[in-house]
Amino acid sequence: MKGYNFDSKEADPMDRLRDTELLVLDNLDMPRLSKEAWLKDRVEGLLYQRWNRRRATLITTHGTLGDIVVAFPGITTLSEAPRCSLA
Repeated sequence: MKGYNFDSKEADPMDRLRDTELLVLDNLDMPRLSKEAWLKDRVEGLLYQRWNRRRATLITTHGTLGDIVVAFPGITTLSEAPRCSLA
């Protein structure tokens, strides 16, 4: 994986994640998010910005929508998001 050099003239790699039409977060690891605050903060910020920009985000996880809502309490609209389940 290519590292990011903050002194370079390249755009912030998070810009691509925020602005792409469809972002797929495959197998979002809820237990890891609860252990690593920095990771949770980055994902929460990304989800919040994408929601405000009306960008589609597809999340797959072994958890439930309730787990996602609990993990990101600052994003109150997550519980209103369209969803499907293959149980």
